Amino acid sequence: MQRAARAHARLSSLVLPENLGLARDHVAPPSARPEGYDERYDRLTFFYDAIYVERRRSICLVCPKLLNLKRLVKEGEFRVGGQLRKAAVRQQSYRHDEIWIPSGGPSSTLSFSWKDFEADVRVNPQESGAFQNRRCGVIKSRNNDLAWIRDWVRYHVEVHGMDAVLFFDNDSDRYEPRQILESLDPIKGLESVRVLSVPRPFGPMGKPGVWAHHAKFLQVAVLNIGRIRFLSTCASVLSCDLDELVAPIPGSSIFEETEKSRLGFRVIAGNWVVTEPGHKGPIFHTDHRYRVRTAASCPGKYCVVPGGPLQSLYWDIHGIHHRKAPLGRSLKWLCSRPDLEFWHCRSLTDYWKPQRRLSLYESAEELELDRKAVETMRSAF
Repeated sequence: MQRAARAHARLSSLVLPENLGLARDHVAPPSARPEGYDERYDRLTFFYDAIYVERRRSICLVCPKLLNLKRLVKEGEFRVGGQLRKAAVRQQSYRHDEIWIPSGGPSSTLSFSWKDFEADVRVNPQESGAFQNRRCGVIKSRNNDLAWIRDWVRYHVEVHGMDAVLFFDNDSDRYEPRQILESLDPIKGLESVRVLSVPRPFGPMGKPGVWAHHAKFLQVAVLNIGRIRFLSTCASVLSCDLDELVAPIPGSSIFEETEKSRLGFRVIAGNWVVTEPGHKGPIFHTDHRYRVRTAASCPGKYCVVPGGPLQSLYWDIHGIHHRKAPLGRSLKWLCSRPDLEFWHCRSLTDYWKPQRRLSLYESAEELELDRKAVETMRSAF
């Protein structure tokens, strides 16, 4: 892979100072917050990234859910090139929002002021040229083993013809972005890589129920930063996690099947795979050899054509949606196929969800060797 095809990128965030006297309200009531919730909740990030969108000749600010911070848009002032501009909030999902500011053309700096607070923020250009016509995988990670990262990428290059990666690194302290890029250098067929540093709080889990995921603003926002800033000209984009491997499709790939679908979108069903009982030592994808007969399937992931018929929809963790209409179930029904599946490796990652180390089963009699997974991983790794 040519050196010019790989790069480290950064967000242009605006974080409010603690002495400003204004912070984001809590999204969940006290009764839905487990211990440690308040410490991990992002109360001060106004927006994660500022992106100039050529097609709209506007600057897009991708934000955590604004909630009461919406008053900053009404009461504050945005200036582009010294000119006062009117900003509009576009409420996207229950976990993130966008602010759009007409700029009339490219600008390198956005200025914001509210009362006595002033800040200048760099505006990032769209970097879609590096991903044009690529088949790209998107990963979010913090401190995961570099060998896991390399294996995930190598597998999807080998099995599905993936040739690009957009990697969101959530403030890892075990290694630097440079080391992530270097770990992927030996993979043949990988033409374009960006590692985007995301040094903002991932957000807490709420207690089980309706509030469980509402405070994890960053998880959804980074996908849409990817959609707007980097991936709009991709041939197709696969969104799944480091512990998920899309099963092979005979004579085809998940990218091909998505690109030739009528809506440019495919839902991929997930099935848990686990390690051998009593497994000790390091854990890798290849150690996940068994299905649990009694385990429920896990939520699906997807592959999408960014410039296709559904390009106006925002990207979520398990599907894509319209900001005003719940389309998830309809799209799942229209865009699912029984032969599209991924293997979800139960014990691979442990940063965000340490309970993944817990067993899905009580007896080894519940396990069934997944021969397809074993054979595919043996040939790919």
